[in-house]
Amino acid sequence: MSPVDDVLPPEPELPPKPEHPLSTDCCGSGCADCVFTIYIRDTKLWAQEVKEIRRLHAEKLAALADKGDTQPKD
Repeated sequence: MSPVDDVLPPEPELPPKPEHPLSTDCCGSGCADCVFTIYIRDTKLWAQEVKEIRRLHAEKLAALADKGDTQPKD
């Protein structure tokens, strides 16, 4: 590990991606809240959350770089 790695914040832990339902999980009755509809909604929310976590992490890295904190220390 280099000195730079000691200064950089670790990669953020990301939430798990929603589990894709099995075809047998759907009753086929045309429910308004079908398991597949819920999965698509949850996957979109998950993607937005992951994007925001990564954006905030990138901002932290950029702030450290601006301050010069990512330079190896003597």
